Amino acid sequence: MLELRDLSNSFLSNCSIHSSRVTAAKKRILGNTNTLNHVNEKTHGKQCPSPLFSIVNSNYQYIGEDSELCKDCFRSQLKGCETFYENIMGQDLSLQSILDVLPKMPSKRNIRWLTMQSTERVVCKYLGYRNQRKHLHHATVQKLRDELLHSRGPNAWQYCPIDDIESFLLQLKTYLNLKLETLWLYALTNIDLLLKPLLYDLNFPVPRTWHICGFTLIEDNAGQSLHYLYGENFFQKLEIAKQLLEACLQFSNGFSNYRLYITDLTADNIVYDVAKSKLYLIDLDTIFIVDSSKAEYYNSVHRYEYEICEGCFSYQPLDICNYNISDVNIFLACQFLTEDLYQRKTGGFLYPIPQSIQERYPNLQKLLNHCVQCTHSNCHNRFDSAKNTINLIKEILLSHDIHLYKQIV
Repeated sequence: MLELRDLSNSFLSNCSIHSSRVTAAKKRILGNTNTLNHVNEKTHGKQCPSPLFSIVNSNYQYIGEDSELCKDCFRSQLKGCETFYENIMGQDLSLQSILDVLPKMPSKRNIRWLTMQSTERVVCKYLGYRNQRKHLHHATVQKLRDELLHSRGPNAWQYCPIDDIESFLLQLKTYLNLKLETLWLYALTNIDLLLKPLLYDLNFPVPRTWHICGFTLIEDNAGQSLHYLYGENFFQKLEIAKQLLEACLQFSNGFSNYRLYITDLTADNIVYDVAKSKLYLIDLDTIFIVDSSKAEYYNSVHRYEYEICEGCFSYQPLDICNYNISDVNIFLACQFLTEDLYQRKTGGFLYPIPQSIQERYPNLQKLLNHCVQCTHSNCHNRFDSAKNTINLIKEILLSHDIHLYKQIV
């Protein structure tokens, strides 16, 4: 297992430069007062602070740089963030934490796994993209609003109807007690900064948010990516499948009038805590939010039809917007369980279903197949398919538990 001392040699060569940058960052947001009295920031030649100092103070560097965009946007966060940073015990550099970050390397996110003095493990995600935000330097609320309404990229979150997005965001502002500038900056940068705390409070399967410090989201280390669970015991995977279907039903129903559609349901965006037997969705930055009260067909269900898109997922936002609710989340969950994005059955999370299970419960494969293969001429109700699959999995797991009990006795 890697340890913090393994980083010390590379850290020594850059510590003086790093310390001066951190000091400058802290002065920008805190004035000349040193709020980390227990940390010695003086560096003489190669007498550098510990790696723990680097972890703590790099966070100040981030929030200092973030504050350059908006002087007062993050001031109210500083006290809570300072207290949090002081309780960091060390950085988790275990092999598993390194493996978990590998699928996200192309995303340009700065992700760190930390251990608190209470031994709880958290994830720090820096969600700001400096190059994309330079033109927002000291931007007015109106400029930020216009940027959000008219310059949305293909990989950003979406809202429908777009003309009513301000009403939705102002509800988040009230709930999170944010300044207007902070609200719009977060909406432009990454919706996770606004949505995750609310969804956790509403008992959605997302990690608990500890703090938000500038553009850094600090949340529970909620488990292993499903990338590393394809080889698990089949019954363990059935439990994960059940919870995934339940999560997709919950997101489809959403909260208030808002439907939440997960457009990036992939193995690296789903984690599972084996000890707690609980599944979480961890990245919602491309989520599609629809105000169902404004739908044209208020009493109708949108049925997603598969669009050819090898290695990706394609959908028509306006089609989904027009309906009270869409079954697209259910399709994505069933597809994930039965095949990969190239429609290869061997890439499905539940592959292979053991022969004994197929013989005793033939409906399991049928329900999943019906859930994926849906056209207007021959389409089963995916919501019913999901609920029936959940009930069947419960039956299988219960039967399996009884079988194990008899073996032990």
